[in-house]
Amino acid sequence: MMASGIFLQAWMNHFVIAPPLIVSKEEIDFALTALDEHLAIADQLVAG
Repeated sequence: MMASGIFLQAWMNHFVIAPPLIVSKEEIDFALTALDEHLAIADQLVAG
């Protein structure tokens, strides 16, 4: 995610995501798409 320019914090069993108050819809869409792609990668790694 960091390579995509998105920083988040994993805490216990969830992610802490805190965008700035001036975030645009396009930026939110970009972040959610990147999160979805990276979670798919993690799923593949866990499934083996």
